[in-house]
Amino acid sequence: MEEIGTLDFYCHDSPVDIAHFEFEMKSIRKHLKPGSLVVADNTDKKVFDETALSIGAEAFYRRHSSLGAFLVP
Repeated sequence: MEEIGTLDFYCHDSPVDIAHFEFEMKSIRKHLKPGSLVVADNTDKKVFDETALSIGAEAFYRRHSSLGAFLVP
């Protein structure tokens, strides 16, 4: 991650192990910049919401699914 620098887009799409998903969200947080888009399927909504709120964003979800996204303000 340090070599990559900032992220414009991050997509998580794998079965959720909550501890691993939380690790991913914590790992990317400092690499996001205003305008970055984060999309995650198979989302743990609590972890995803907390990640979004920690950077001043609001997560939204596709109706009746675990697909979520937020745009970094």
